[in-house]
Amino acid sequence: MGIRYIKRSQMNHPHRLSNKDLHRVSDALKEEYVLETVSMYEMEAYHDYLYNIMVLQSQTHLGSLVIQ
Repeated sequence: MGIRYIKRSQMNHPHRLSNKDLHRVSDALKEEYVLETVSMYEMEAYHDYLYNIMVLQSQTHLGSLVIQ
């Protein structure tokens, strides 16, 4: 078994956000009117998106998978 690369599109939250939605959620967070314009599903998806970006930037080695 070798290295398996995963497409970025497969790593997203089930509720996927388009670029337009990402900008809308980001703007809502900056302006602090989140509850009126953003659903909890969109917030969870945005959180997962930001987490994936941070993990990808801070990763220092190739990931590994151990099957027992």
